[in-house]
Amino acid sequence: MRRRFARLNHILIPSTEAERERFRRSRVGRFARRFAGLYYRSTREGQLVAAIALFAGLTGLDVSSTDAHLLFSLAIGLLVASWIVSQRLSMRAAKLSVACPPRVTLGEELRFSIAIDNESDDELGRAQVVGPFLPWDGEWSDQRPAPVNVPARSAVRCEARARFRQRGVHHLEPFRAARAAPFGLSLGPTIESRAPRFVVVPKIATVLSLRMPQPRVVRTGGTPLFNRAGESMDLMGTRPYRPGDRTRDLHAKSWARTRTPVVREYAQEATAAVGVLLDPSGEDDDAFDARLSLVAGMLSFLRASGAVPELIVASDTGRDLVIGPRFAAIEQALELLGCVDPCPAQSPEALAARVARRETPWTRALVVAGERGGWQSAVASALVREGIPCATFIVSATEAESQTDNSRVLSHERVLSGEGLLL
Repeated sequence: MRRRFARLNHILIPSTEAERERFRRSRVGRFARRFAGLYYRSTREGQLVAAIALFAGLTGLDVSSTDAHLLFSLAIGLLVASWIVSQRLSMRAAKLSVACPPRVTLGEELRFSIAIDNESDDELGRAQVVGPFLPWDGEWSDQRPAPVNVPARSAVRCEARARFRQRGVHHLEPFRAARAAPFGLSLGPTIESRAPRFVVVPKIATVLSLRMPQPRVVRTGGTPLFNRAGESMDLMGTRPYRPGDRTRDLHAKSWARTRTPVVREYAQEATAAVGVLLDPSGEDDDAFDARLSLVAGMLSFLRASGAVPELIVASDTGRDLVIGPRFAAIEQALELLGCVDPCPAQSPEALAARVARRETPWTRALVVAGERGGWQSAVASALVREGIPCATFIVSATEAESQTDNSRVLSHERVLSGEGLLL
């Protein structure tokens, strides 16, 4: 509910970078930028003086009965004088740069490192950094960075911090910096940084243990960990020599005992491939975020235990991602999960066929879904028919927690609390 009200407060503000660029190029956008420039060129002190001037102007309309118009004239005079002086306070010789991490966990604080590099021989004096207008899910931890003094031929740094409550890719407007005019009521011509870009990813649930169904047959597949060389090969046994075999694989003792050439036979070292299926159906709420958090925790646990997890978002347009040596890292899985939007789930038959077409056979599968329903049982049955044992995990906002042999129901509050999970 809180998210919906926050979005309604920003309903007239374009949410994506492409939409904002179209608005800037429109007639309304070009007209609005002229007035927005006056606002951004004013400091908090200048905005306070402008508010006082407006109040004094309204109360001093009757000049014969009050002297409030004098206060209005004084405030407007200070603002106009400060604005005129600020036109000469240029920062063209300086460069503004902003750096931030490529990804941040949902709800955690994101730090923007801001640097002003003065390449001229002139001291720029006091400069003010102004952050961009944040989207509906963002909130500054501090109102704005404190003013900094910029000496000649030097670089100064400051910091801004913000939190974001919505997953996904975020494109912010550029940061701006300008010199402050005398009395600190207005800012001079601004310089801009590049627009920051980052991804808000779901939290990683703390998975302490994960009980998975045992494969029905002995595993013959897997994902190769190394190239075919040296110690990366496991010795399976010996066999008679065949033309084309490498001479260095000849086994001298067996050859002497059998009086026929015998070579060693190797198998490439492999590791178990475990599939993790995400049900993307439902609403964009805390329960959906908890589902993504649980998937992230499972991927991290499997990767740390030596398995190669393979993530599949069970939608018609969902991506597949393999995590392990020579494959994607866990950070890429977090970015993929951060960009997942609620959508209808893929049919169980199409999903089973999608799994069967994979190059590496799965030894087992884990299905993470929302509320209990027929889709989860149908997917589990389809995977079992393919010879893949399956366990189902339900992250629910309404059902009580329960556990059976191959099914587990968890509350979304418990997943998001950071409590250690024994699955």
